[in-house]
Amino acid sequence: MKISNTKKIGKITYYSIIAGIVLVPISIILSYWFESYLDTLSQRYCYENFLTNNNQPVDNMVLTIHDLKYKNEYIEYYKKVKKGLNPKFNFPIITPPLGGKVYVKGFTEDSSLVEIFIRERFDRAKFLFYVIPEALHDNPPNLTGRYIIHLK
Repeated sequence: MKISNTKKIGKITYYSIIAGIVLVPISIILSYWFESYLDTLSQRYCYENFLTNNNQPVDNMVLTIHDLKYKNEYIEYYKKVKKGLNPKFNFPIITPPLGGKVYVKGFTEDSSLVEIFIRERFDRAKFLFYVIPEALHDNPPNLTGRYIIHLK
Protein backbone atom coordinates (compact mmCIF):
# COMPACT_ATOMS: atom_id res chain seq x y z
CA MET A 1 0.00 0.00 0.00
CA LYS A 2 1.38 3.42 -1.03
CA ILE A 3 1.40 6.37 1.32
CA SER A 4 0.03 9.48 -0.29
CA ASN A 5 2.08 12.65 -0.65
CA THR A 6 -0.22 14.41 1.81
CA LYS A 7 0.55 11.85 4.50
CA LYS A 8 4.30 12.12 3.76
CA ILE A 9 4.18 15.91 4.08
CA GLY A 10 2.18 15.56 7.30
CA LYS A 11 4.78 13.20 8.79
CA ILE A 12 7.66 15.47 7.75
CA THR A 13 5.91 18.48 9.32
CA TYR A 14 5.16 16.52 12.50
CA TYR A 15 8.76 15.35 12.93
CA SER A 16 10.10 18.82 12.12
CA ILE A 17 7.95 20.37 14.85
CA ILE A 18 9.03 17.71 17.37
CA ALA A 19 12.71 18.25 16.45
CA GLY A 20 12.29 22.01 16.90
CA ILE A 21 10.61 21.56 20.28
CA VAL A 22 13.52 19.38 21.44
CA LEU A 23 16.47 21.16 19.81
CA VAL A 24 15.64 24.81 20.56
CA PRO A 25 15.73 24.41 24.37
CA ILE A 26 18.91 22.34 24.12
CA SER A 27 20.63 25.07 22.08
CA ILE A 28 19.48 27.75 24.57
CA ILE A 29 20.81 25.72 27.51
CA LEU A 30 24.15 25.09 25.78
CA SER A 31 24.48 28.77 24.83
CA TYR A 32 23.79 29.83 28.43
CA TRP A 33 26.29 27.27 29.75
CA PHE A 34 29.00 28.45 27.36
CA GLU A 35 28.43 32.13 28.22
CA SER A 36 28.73 31.20 31.91
CA TYR A 37 31.95 29.30 31.15
CA LEU A 38 33.41 32.36 29.37
CA ASP A 39 32.72 34.49 32.43
CA THR A 40 35.08 32.24 34.44
CA LEU A 41 38.00 32.80 32.04
CA SER A 42 40.61 35.55 32.15
CA GLN A 43 39.82 38.44 29.80
CA ARG A 44 42.53 40.24 27.86
CA TYR A 45 42.86 42.63 24.96
CA CYS A 46 44.38 41.10 21.87
CA TYR A 47 46.54 43.23 19.57
CA GLU A 48 50.14 43.50 18.45
CA ASN A 49 52.40 46.51 18.64
CA PHE A 50 55.60 45.31 16.99
CA LEU A 51 55.45 47.64 13.99
CA THR A 52 56.69 51.13 14.70
CA ASN A 53 56.05 54.59 13.36
CA ASN A 54 59.05 56.87 14.05
CA ASN A 55 60.28 54.47 16.74
CA GLN A 56 56.89 54.51 18.50
CA PRO A 57 54.90 51.27 18.74
CA VAL A 58 51.67 51.22 16.78
CA ASP A 59 48.81 49.03 18.00
CA ASN A 60 47.51 46.82 15.20
CA MET A 61 45.20 43.88 14.77
CA VAL A 62 46.88 40.58 15.48
CA LEU A 63 46.57 37.53 13.28
CA THR A 64 45.25 34.36 14.92
CA ILE A 65 45.01 30.82 13.62
CA HIS A 66 42.29 28.27 14.27
CA ASP A 67 44.21 25.10 13.49
CA LEU A 68 47.49 23.99 15.08
CA LYS A 69 48.72 22.50 11.81
CA TYR A 70 49.73 26.10 10.91
CA LYS A 71 51.52 26.65 14.24
CA ASN A 72 55.12 26.53 13.00
CA GLU A 73 54.47 28.81 10.02
CA TYR A 74 52.54 31.21 12.26
CA ILE A 75 55.34 31.40 14.84
CA GLU A 76 57.95 31.94 12.11
CA TYR A 77 55.82 34.72 10.64
CA TYR A 78 55.76 36.60 13.96
CA LYS A 79 59.48 36.06 14.55
CA LYS A 80 60.08 37.95 11.30
CA VAL A 81 57.54 40.65 12.19
CA LYS A 82 59.31 41.25 15.53
CA LYS A 83 62.56 41.77 13.58
CA GLY A 84 60.90 44.56 11.61
CA LEU A 85 60.41 42.55 8.42
CA ASN A 86 57.22 42.44 6.39
CA PRO A 87 56.89 38.68 5.79
CA LYS A 88 54.29 36.91 3.71
CA PHE A 89 52.11 34.21 5.16
CA ASN A 90 50.23 31.29 3.73
CA PHE A 91 47.76 30.24 6.41
CA PRO A 92 44.11 31.11 7.04
CA ILE A 93 43.64 33.85 9.62
CA ILE A 94 41.06 35.47 11.81
CA THR A 95 41.59 38.88 13.39
CA PRO A 96 39.94 39.71 16.69
CA PRO A 97 38.31 43.15 16.64
CA LEU A 98 40.87 45.79 17.60
CA GLY A 99 39.90 46.99 21.06
CA GLY A 100 37.72 43.95 21.75
CA LYS A 101 38.33 41.49 24.54
CA VAL A 102 39.23 37.84 24.17
CA TYR A 103 38.88 35.04 26.70
CA VAL A 104 42.01 33.08 27.60
CA LYS A 105 41.50 29.32 27.91
CA GLY A 106 45.14 28.33 28.37
CA PHE A 107 48.36 27.50 26.56
CA THR A 108 49.20 24.86 23.99
CA GLU A 109 51.20 21.88 25.29
CA ASP A 110 54.55 23.49 24.44
CA SER A 111 53.40 26.94 25.74
CA SER A 112 54.26 28.60 22.42
CA LEU A 113 50.69 29.80 21.75
CA VAL A 114 47.70 30.86 23.83
CA GLU A 115 44.24 29.35 23.30
CA ILE A 116 41.59 32.07 23.18
CA PHE A 117 37.88 32.43 22.57
CA ILE A 118 36.65 35.40 20.57
CA ARG A 119 33.06 36.24 21.53
CA GLU A 120 32.43 38.22 18.33
CA ARG A 121 33.25 35.13 16.23
CA PHE A 122 30.64 32.76 17.65
CA ASP A 123 28.68 32.93 14.43
CA ARG A 124 31.49 30.98 12.80
CA ALA A 125 31.95 27.22 13.00
CA LYS A 126 35.22 27.64 14.89
CA PHE A 127 35.62 29.90 17.88
CA LEU A 128 38.76 28.56 19.59
CA PHE A 129 41.80 30.34 18.21
CA TYR A 130 45.52 30.44 18.88
CA VAL A 131 47.64 33.56 19.25
CA ILE A 132 51.18 34.47 20.26
CA PRO A 133 51.45 35.27 24.01
CA GLU A 134 52.93 38.74 23.34
CA ALA A 135 49.65 39.80 21.73
CA LEU A 136 47.67 39.64 24.99
CA HIS A 137 47.50 42.82 27.03
CA ASP A 138 45.80 44.01 30.22
CA ASN A 139 44.96 47.41 28.75
CA PRO A 140 43.05 48.27 25.57
CA PRO A 141 44.99 49.43 22.51
CA ASN A 142 45.69 53.09 21.88
CA LEU A 143 43.17 54.01 19.21
CA THR A 144 43.62 57.77 19.33
CA GLY A 145 43.12 59.28 15.89
CA ARG A 146 42.26 55.95 14.26
CA TYR A 147 39.20 54.74 12.48
CA ILE A 148 38.06 51.22 13.23
CA ILE A 149 36.41 49.29 10.44
CA HIS A 150 34.76 46.00 11.31
CA LEU A 151 34.62 43.61 8.38
CA LYS A 152 32.10 40.81 8.37
